[in-house]
Amino acid sequence: MKRSTRTLLAGITLLLLMVGLQTAFAGTVTLNGALAGTDPQYSRPNEACTSVGSSGKYYDTYAFEVSQAGTYTFEVTSFDSFSAAAEDTFLFIYSPSFDAADPLTNCLVGNNDGGTDLLSLISTSLSPDTSYVLVMTTFFSDVTGPYSIEINGPGDICVGAPCPDDPGDPGDPGDPGDPGDPGDPGDPGDPGDPGDPGDPGDPGDPGDPGEPAADPEPAPVRPFTDGRINDLDGGASVAIYAVNGGFQVYSINSNSQGALALVITPEDIAAVPNPPDTNTLIAQSADGSIRFYRLTSGEFQLMAPSAGGEKTYVVIFEEGSDDYTSFES
Repeated sequence: MKRSTRTLLAGITLLLLMVGLQTAFAGTVTLNGALAGTDPQYSRPNEACTSVGSSGKYYDTYAFEVSQAGTYTFEVTSFDSFSAAAEDTFLFIYSPSFDAADPLTNCLVGNNDGGTDLLSLISTSLSPDTSYVLVMTTFFSDVTGPYSIEINGPGDICVGAPCPDDPGDPGDPGDPGDPGDPGDPGDPGDPGDPGDPGDPGDPGDPGDPGEPAADPEPAPVRPFTDGRINDLDGGASVAIYAVNGGFQVYSINSNSQGALALVITPEDIAAVPNPPDTNTLIAQSADGSIRFYRLTSGEFQLMAPSAGGEKTYVVIFEEGSDDYTSFES
């Protein structure tokens, strides 16, 4: 993925975000990424997954699942390289895993020029509860550039994490039935004479009751339970997930649909000291609008356009912690 190093600008005004909106991944998902000179290379198979060609092909991978059986379409809608002739892509789908050192094993389907011009398109049947890997690469060696992949299908397309279980139909609770006649409780009888309770005596000085105990502070209500880091920010423009030692950032549109906008790999994170001498950019989206930093405190910071586009949404968090700070500036 594309990566560069810059210094973060200071002078941000804090404003806490706490409103509710849910994210959906059904119908259409758009993957925006970039093949870069820092990405790994491999020897790409042919479309039929029967032989391996020359080496030197940069590639990106996306692990995913689907929630419903059916036919799904994967189409490269754009790829910008150093020349039009080099904008020739390849897509592959593997299951359950992909190994660049053994690219024929687990290869289900591949495509070179099934889409517009020299771009790729795969239409294939997929099943739920199955691990898949989408591989984006090129026809020629040593080709780089940003790309977009659009995925369509009948169910949810869950990139980077398993699809949540379907709770199913709870069914008809049924008729609770007639509770029946409780019957005559009978005569409780004479309780008798309680007798003389006697002199209760002097209760004495109750003393100083002291300060009443403070009510415990209620835990924050988290509107999201899908594992995202910024799970209190319902109106956020992005959702951040920790995935396999790295992070994935989804942009969220006005219809509450998510599209994968940025992948931060463990290698990207390891390339920046912890803590750095200055606030340092680890990775950014292909268009540069979403940026992921390591701060001098050792914390991570994500910056993205706010939901309205007029401000910048900022999230600061520590790796492995449930606590974070978010604001708009």
